[in-house]
Amino acid sequence: MAALCVALVSACGSQPKPNSADQTFVAQMVPHHQLGIEMIDSAVLRSDDVRLRKLVFQMQSYHEHELHQLSSLLQQWEISPAETFPGSIDPSQLAAIDQLSGPAYDIAWLNAMIEHHEGAVAIGQEEIASGQLPDLIAVAEKVVITQQAEIIAMEKLLDEK
Repeated sequence: MAALCVALVSACGSQPKPNSADQTFVAQMVPHHQLGIEMIDSAVLRSDDVRLRKLVFQMQSYHEHELHQLSSLLQQWEISPAETFPGSIDPSQLAAIDQLSGPAYDIAWLNAMIEHHEGAVAIGQEEIASGQLPDLIAVAEKVVITQQAEIIAMEKLLDEK
């Protein structure tokens, strides 16, 4: 993935310029991942479920990695992060979840994170369908595959609660 930034930054002449779908993908995924990291940080502190904590640690590494890469593109292209995006969770809902504990916390958090991931899948699918930059489309494909698999894993945890 580090090659994404290098390829997009250094190959401006040989790569097509980002189209509106590419710009929208980056503008939406930056705040999307920022929110994801906020939610992950909450679960790290509050969940006692070992299976959920394992999943959360897996989510944490790629969220931070992709956020760094996409933030670089946001700055390079001089565009602002989106104020609204698919999978956004209302801050009051997050605050209410953070007031819970034990299985009630885990269930509420899993439901919110599934909704959040479904938004990432929608953002990624739009980039795959309409984006122009092959490296960015590859990131979107990874987002879709990874987050769909995590949705399945989270639904399984919910079924077991």
